Amino acid sequence: MAFQVQARDLEGAEQSIFHLVEYICNNQSSDNFDEIKLRIIQVLTIASRSAYNAGGNPNNLFRINLYFIKKMLMIRSKTELLSLAKNILKKLISIIPEKNITNKAKINTALQYIREHCTSNVSRNVVSDILGCSPSHLSRLFSEITGHTFKEFVLKYRMEKAKELLHNVHLNIIEVAYEVGYNDPNYFTSAFKRTFGITPSLFKKSIPIKPD
Repeated sequence: MAFQVQARDLEGAEQSIFHLVEYICNNQSSDNFDEIKLRIIQVLTIASRSAYNAGGNPNNLFRINLYFIKKMLMIRSKTELLSLAKNILKKLISIIPEKNITNKAKINTALQYIREHCTSNVSRNVVSDILGCSPSHLSRLFSEITGHTFKEFVLKYRMEKAKELLHNVHLNIIEVAYEVGYNDPNYFTSAFKRTFGITPSLFKKSIPIKPD
C-alpha cells in the first residue's frame, strides 16, 4: 500500500486497505475491537510516512493525522473503520504533489528564494514549506539536480556572494558577513577559509586597488 500511496493510486490503495481491514478483523478476536483499531493505526501510520517521503507537506500531514486520531476514538464498527481508513488514504494522496510541476521547476523556485533571502536564516524547512513538499523530498531533489545538498548549496552561494562583496572597498569584513547571512563574523571567517583556503581579510588584501 505504501507504493500505491506514493504513486497517488487511490483505487489501488483503497482495495489494499479493504483487504487489510478484512484480514485484521478476521484474525483478531471479535471482542477486542481496540486491538483491531490499533493494527489499522499502524497500517495508516506507514501510509502517512509514505506520503511524507513522496513530498507531502508536513503541516498538512499533521492535520490529517490529528483528524484521524480524533475520529478513531469514536469508531465502533468494522464498517466505520473501513470508511475512515479510505477517507484518510484519500486525504494523504491528495497532498502528494502532482507531476505537473516538474522537479526542476521546484528547484529553480528554491534557488530563487535562496538568492533573495541569503542575508537571513535560509532553512530547508522554510523552503520545503513554500514548495509544498517535505524537507527530505527537497533534499533529494537538490542532490539529484544540483549535485549538492541543500546546506552545501546555500553555503556555496553565500561564499561566492561574499567574494563579490569583498571587492567593494566601502564594505569591511563584518559588513560582508552580515550581507551574506552571518551574524557571527568569526563563524563567517571560518566558513570562508574552509571554502577557499584563505581568510576574508587576506582575500580582500589580495584584490588590486583600482585607481580612481
